[in-house]
Amino acid sequence: MTLFIDANIPMYVAGREHRFKLAELTREMSASLRELSSLLARSGLRVAEVESSVEATWGKRKLFGRLDLLLTDSNGVELVLDLKWGRRAYEDLLRAGLATQLAVYAAARKLHRGAKLLPHAAYFALGRGVLLATASGPYADVRTVNGPSVEETWNRLERTLELAESLLDDGVIPVTGVALTRDSRRLPLLAAASVDSSSEDRYLQVPESHGCTYCGFGAICGRIWEGVA
Repeated sequence: MTLFIDANIPMYVAGREHRFKLAELTREMSASLRELSSLLARSGLRVAEVESSVEATWGKRKLFGRLDLLLTDSNGVELVLDLKWGRRAYEDLLRAGLATQLAVYAAARKLHRGAKLLPHAAYFALGRGVLLATASGPYADVRTVNGPSVEETWNRLERTLELAESLLDDGVIPVTGVALTRDSRRLPLLAAASVDSSSEDRYLQVPESHGCTYCGFGAICGRIWEGVA
C-alpha cells in the first residue's frame, strides 16, 4: 500500500519494516493539524475555502493556481495560508525575500477580487506545527521572520520580470546558472540589464543556481553538459 498525503509532504511506502515511519508521520500530522485548528480558533479566523482555485489577469499573462487554505477574519478580510512540510527552507525564503510562490498566490487573489491590497500571506510548517510570516497579522501565534514583506517581494518580482522581458525583447537571453569559462560573457541578470548597484535592492536578488531549481531546459543553456565537458 502506498500512502500519498501531499506534494509537499514526504511519501512513505507502508510495509512491515516501515510501519514505524507511518505511525510517526501520523502522530506528527495529527499534532500539527490540532495546533493549526487551535491557532485559527485563538486568532478568530475561519477556513473559507480549501484548495481554492484562483485565476487572474496580470498584464498580458494569466496567474492561476490553488491556495491550500483561504481564511477570513470576523470582518471578512482574507488571508492566504500555504501548507508546507518543512520549516527551514521556507523560513530562509522569507528572510531572503524570495518567497515568490507565496507572493504570487497573494497577488493572484488580490487581482482576482480587484482588491487594493495583497491579503496577508503565510506558510504553515506541518512538520513543526509552526506558522511563518514576515508580519504577525491577525494570528495569535506566529514565528515572525525578519525579511521583506510579501507585498515587497511581489513588487520586486514584477520589476525583475520587466527587466528580463526587456532583455528578451532585445534578443538577449540571460543564462545565470552555468559556470564561467575563459570566453564566457555570462552576467547576473541585474548586471546584464545595466541596473546600477544603488538600485539593486528594488529587484529580486536571486542566487545564481536558484533559478535552475525548477527549470527543465538545462540542455539548452548547457548546464547539464558541464559535468561531461
